[in-house]
Amino acid sequence: MHPLIRQCSRSLRAQRGAIGLFGLLVLMMGLGFVVLVLDTGRLALEKRRLQEIADPAAIDAVQQAGLCSGTESLDIAAVSAAAQASAARNGYAGNLSTEANAVLLGDVDTVAGVRQFTSTGSVAATAVQVTATAQVVRSLVAGGWYGGTLTLQAVAVAQREPLAGFWVGSFLASVDSEDATVLNGVFGGLLGAAISLDAVSYQGLVAADVTLQQLITGAQLAGISLAADGVQGLLDTQVTAADFLTIVATALSADTDGDAIAAASVNDIQAAATALGTIRIGDVLNVTADNPDAALNSEVNAYALGSVALQLAREGQILSMPVSATLPLGIGAVDVSLQITEAPQIAVGPPGRDENGNWKTTASTGQMRLQIDVPITVPLVGGLVNATLQLSVAAEAARTDAWLASIRCASVNQPAHQITIGALPGVASLALGHYADINDPSSALEPITAAISSPPPLSAPVASVEIAVDTVVRSDAAQDLVFDVSGDNLPPPQTVGTPLASALGDATQSLSDSLSVDATLVGVPVPGVTESVIEDALQTTVFDPVLMALDEAVLDPVMRALGANLGGADIELFSLETGESRLVR
Repeated sequence: MHPLIRQCSRSLRAQRGAIGLFGLLVLMMGLGFVVLVLDTGRLALEKRRLQEIADPAAIDAVQQAGLCSGTESLDIAAVSAAAQASAARNGYAGNLSTEANAVLLGDVDTVAGVRQFTSTGSVAATAVQVTATAQVVRSLVAGGWYGGTLTLQAVAVAQREPLAGFWVGSFLASVDSEDATVLNGVFGGLLGAAISLDAVSYQGLVAADVTLQQLITGAQLAGISLAADGVQGLLDTQVTAADFLTIVATALSADTDGDAIAAASVNDIQAAATALGTIRIGDVLNVTADNPDAALNSEVNAYALGSVALQLAREGQILSMPVSATLPLGIGAVDVSLQITEAPQIAVGPPGRDENGNWKTTASTGQMRLQIDVPITVPLVGGLVNATLQLSVAAEAARTDAWLASIRCASVNQPAHQITIGALPGVASLALGHYADINDPSSALEPITAAISSPPPLSAPVASVEIAVDTVVRSDAAQDLVFDVSGDNLPPPQTVGTPLASALGDATQSLSDSLSVDATLVGVPVPGVTESVIEDALQTTVFDPVLMALDEAVLDPVMRALGANLGGADIELFSLETGESRLVR
């Protein structure tokens, strides 16, 4: 055979061997890829099955033992048991109750647009993290090569954050014409301008509600820029009091079910508020939810929003309020001076305490000093003498604090939601006397003096009278108020401490009963007019009737208009969002 042919033959045999070896390698690689695909798919299916166990376990844990349990903090044992029961129903082979860190309590924060779970313990928890694990062989096909097992893990985080909205004060359940007259004086003092609304206008305002979403929409329609989108943007916005009232009025007008009377009333108040300064909306409405947008549908009373906003704009200032009232002795008007030390605040948020042991959601009444001056000239002792004096009543209402203790959501065994709000009334006082400086908390009260003189034209001095300063102090212990909510029907306000009408009635009666009237004759004696006669005449003719009338005609409606009280407070639950258990991771 020719050498060249023999060389080509050997080359072909070598090539056939190389091709066969390469084909074997390709076949083995193909089998390897098939094994890899099969195992990857199997592991993905196992991971998916495990995730389908973890997800409902987290949801059930929050649903059955979360913040809707009616306790101030979550019970890790109850949460773990609920998670394990759910996992077992879905075929979980492990035990979430005993596995280390399988069930954690914590909170969810958004960082750079990404939701992150942070373990916080039971007190401040709003979310549950469940970690389900399973041991599987590394490869069903190539087990001999890889060997051993692999631990798969599925993590689910569920959150349920019920919210409630409430405010603290003394409320006007209804408004009549006499109340409207007093309210015009109060709002006129807050606004620094006269205002004239009738009882129907105020009643419409008291009965109207607006949601936070409607407030955001109202701002957009009114062309008022917010600090950012959503509820947090609304809260961070600083606007004039007049612009805030414009937002409220626009929100009421834009709502198809809105109250036209309430919207018109807010517009009338807004027109007189142009001289007021800037407020932060978040100081009017305190939203403490981890996700503020969860409160978008929370309803807030329109009267409360307006009253709190005006008081906030006037915080620290001394206001003068001439108030019309029908009182004995022909008195038709009184002068009211007001100093708002701290404005009230409305609250929307979750129940329970934070990691520092502080209540998450709190609201309070305002803290204020109030003085009523009544100039009086009246004949005494059958007209033998005249008494001239300024009857001054000083009231100080300390802040009443309230907190959202718990929310127990409705269940099969308990058809109504149950909300518990705790409250601690502040110390309050009512006194006869005149503040030397109403702006100075340490200033003493000056006593009331009366000049007794003969009738005109002589008007000669007969006696001088000093009425000792007498103070009634009220203070009640903290207590819990329980509100039952069925369906969409919210319960009426409840009172902590002493109701305003009773507190004022008791205090004014006590003042009247304990008056110390000391008369001293200083001029020409008048037959039949002695010191004791003057003292008795002042008591029965002036102090007893005027004090009791001031209680009902002035003090009560003025303090209700401001949401203030003496040694007590009304708590109104105006919104409840039970929330849904939802996966956040």
